Amino acid sequence: MLQGPATIKIETDYDMALVSFDTLVELKEVGFGWVNGSYTDFTVLAYTGASATGPKLQDNTWAGIASEWTLVGSYRAASAGYYGINAGNVASEYWLVGAFNDILDTHYHDGHSTDAFKIKGLVGNTPEEVPEPAALGLMLLGLFGLYVHRNKARK
Repeated sequence: MLQGPATIKIETDYDMALVSFDTLVELKEVGFGWVNGSYTDFTVLAYTGASATGPKLQDNTWAGIASEWTLVGSYRAASAGYYGINAGNVASEYWLVGAFNDILDTHYHDGHSTDAFKIKGLVGNTPEEVPEPAALGLMLLGLFGLYVHRNKARK
């Protein structure tokens, strides 16, 4: 029998996969080879902190990492396949992909608590800027090549 007020501590744990790259990457799709039941929800986070050594996850809490990570979004996977993410084009070297996290994204919660999946693949690109003068020069060079080819064909 408990004496006095009882304190219940609820531990909330979310399985997340940390994916790291050597350069900035904009993740665009997450692919699943299997999802639990008729659908599963997942959360994607991008590291946007200032640490040159990357994120510190060990011995940290979700509230503790929230200031250094950007919530890219929470999404629903209805079946195995690829799902588009990151409409805001967030770029990062470090990404967390995992089960729906209602500590970081409370507005998406639907009461479905058996979010489970197997990640099959990720699709992304590196945000590279093409200098405008170089692009314009390549276009002019291509047009000149077409002009020369056309004039040779007439002779």
